[in-house]
Amino acid sequence: MKYIIIAAAVIAVLIVLKVTGDRKNKRNWLLYAEKSFGIKRRFDEDLKDRMNQIRVLYDIEKNLVPKEKQVDEITWNDLNLDDIFAMVNHTDSFAGEQNLYSRLHILCGNEKHFEKQEKLIEQFDSDSEMRNKVRISLSSLGKMASSYHIPEIVNKLDEQKRTLSLFPYILLGVFLASVVAAVVIHSSTSFSIAVTVGIFNLILNSVFKMTNTSKMHTLFILTRLIGSASEINGIMKDKNERISAIVKKMKKIPELMSMFHIGSDRSDDPFLTIFEYLFGAFMFDFITYDIMLREMLKYKEEYMELYDYVGDIDCAIAVLSFRNSLDKYCIPKITKERRFELKECVHPAVNNAVPNDFSYSSNVILTGSNASGKSTFIKMAAINLILGQTINTCTAKYAVIPECSVMTSMAVRDDVITGESYYIKEIKYLKRMTESVNEKRLMFFAIDEILKGTNTRERIAASKAVLKYFSEKNCILIVATHDTELANTFDNSFENYYFTENVSDGDISFDYKLHRGISQTTNAIRLLELIGFPEEIIKNASAQ
Repeated sequence: MKYIIIAAAVIAVLIVLKVTGDRKNKRNWLLYAEKSFGIKRRFDEDLKDRMNQIRVLYDIEKNLVPKEKQVDEITWNDLNLDDIFAMVNHTDSFAGEQNLYSRLHILCGNEKHFEKQEKLIEQFDSDSEMRNKVRISLSSLGKMASSYHIPEIVNKLDEQKRTLSLFPYILLGVFLASVVAAVVIHSSTSFSIAVTVGIFNLILNSVFKMTNTSKMHTLFILTRLIGSASEINGIMKDKNERISAIVKKMKKIPELMSMFHIGSDRSDDPFLTIFEYLFGAFMFDFITYDIMLREMLKYKEEYMELYDYVGDIDCAIAVLSFRNSLDKYCIPKITKERRFELKECVHPAVNNAVPNDFSYSSNVILTGSNASGKSTFIKMAAINLILGQTINTCTAKYAVIPECSVMTSMAVRDDVITGESYYIKEIKYLKRMTESVNEKRLMFFAIDEILKGTNTRERIAASKAVLKYFSEKNCILIVATHDTELANTFDNSFENYYFTENVSDGDISFDYKLHRGISQTTNAIRLLELIGFPEEIIKNASAQ
């Protein structure tokens, strides 16, 4: 009796510790959810290490979307959109992170999609308790590296299925038959066969387990996502009946996974070690894995619906949190007209950015001194066109943006590996723009320092020809240049704007405000002087 009481007391203490620990973890998660909401995010090393995994979903989805509706790699890199992605990336799960990355690449401008997103955002904005509960569920999925390959694995389930065979089932049948024969007819031969086949099965099962650890872990994450989708749907005020039906249909998969997990449990416990051998002799891991793959194959499309559901929920919370991290934002009006208007718009990644107004009526040539703000302005315009068409958010007080493609030619560099010069890279960037122009879809082109990789005479001539070509096509064009001659060339098809500097008391300052007209000042030599170049260089440069 004494030992029973001691055992009961130990069990009671363990239960209390477990309950207390769970409550503490829940409180910690709630505290994290509250404190992390709406804070500014930046690109860090952890995110950098995940980028190749994050893009797996986009690499699949981009094949289903016309190229003109995608943000291409050149534009993505020109605009430093990895940094913008990091700012928006307030996600808690791998599914949400992949969903967001893919979404920022695809310019859908889909009204129904935005209505769905805004409805979710409104719910999470008005009910922080529900939002925090959902975030805790999303956080349980986490962002482990192997999880990001789930879309790829589900997409290739047919290929994986073909790699399995009936051989394990035959071995199991021989083992069971020899065990029955040994027990029923007391045959020593049957006993020997049972032992031999059992050992062989154990070895084969162990080899399979060792070589497929990552796939097994992925299957475990697959089932966790089914559970998370079910849990999240249960938390939401507006239940999604389609998700409920899919979860019910796929309930066999988590049940199989729980069995699989028992067979996968390794421990120093001698009883569990015995179970491990028994499971191996019965080809448990191999056969359970095969059955799970068959089940997943039956519900491949339904599973991706669950994946999208979880990703959409996580994305909606992330966009809401991103909006709360901004000094100002607006939901843009997206129009099919050739119309573009921004009020008090800023570049989202620039601290204490000076807001600017911009109203498009014709193509723009932008002039101005070095470091005055030209490049930042055209990046700001392009980024807001992308954010507006992907997450329905602009970093402005008010925005009207056209439904359009976005393409840039800005951060051009020599390519040492291919041996391509700056000029060759630049004209290739521009050529892809000429190839993308069509009458059906409006294009937005942003070009920084057009054709600066060649001599002045040919640069001006070629630039005039390129700009004239684009001015006659279905596109909106913003071009930054130091060539005031180019700005004076076009009368009706281009408007002129400029940025400038103020020189006083031997110093240069910039107001970073957009002005109408053509810049009348230069500051290249003055900047050499200000940063301390030798006086001889300054005098010789000024005398030219």
